Amino acid sequence: VTRCQQPVGQGGFHTTELGFGGRRYTAVYDCGALPRQPCLDQVAAYSTSMDGEELDLLVLSHLDQDHTNAVEELIGGVGARTVVIPYLNDVERVVELARCAADGGLTGSFVEMIVDPQTWFVDRGAGEVIEVDAGDDGDETGAAEPADSPEPPNADGAIRTVFNQGDIHEEPGDPRR
Repeated sequence: VTRCQQPVGQGGFHTTELGFGGRRYTAVYDCGALPRQPCLDQVAAYSTSMDGEELDLLVLSHLDQDHTNAVEELIGGVGARTVVIPYLNDVERVVELARCAADGGLTGSFVEMIVDPQTWFVDRGAGEVIEVDAGDDGDETGAAEPADSPEPPNADGAIRTVFNQGDIHEEPGDPRR
């Protein structure tokens, strides 16, 4: 397993490669930065390193510009078998568009992505788009029970990470975001 947080500045572009059973599996988590150019440079280098292979998985944590403004170049260059994005209701879509407009980064492409993400991603090379709703964990604060710590590395140096339902949540300031 190779994981790399690419040097893009404000934003995120994290790449992962997993070799298993003679096959390489690739994933990207977030793909954007402010200013945008450092991320575009890293996306170009990453696309070249893919050597014509399609990205297996693209996950976007949220749709702010500093996490998405280089996605079009990434999937346009290498494609993506599966894209996972947060589900936005109509109010959240309007808020996201307003936030982007206030920051001065609103583009026609971003509007299209927010209004109809399924079509936007498929038109640009995604095979499947999964929208994930944050859901309701049943308590008033939205906080989940603390998760057990992952097991330490074994003798071979492999790390086993265990996720459970309580691990999958988001709170302001949560260090696991």
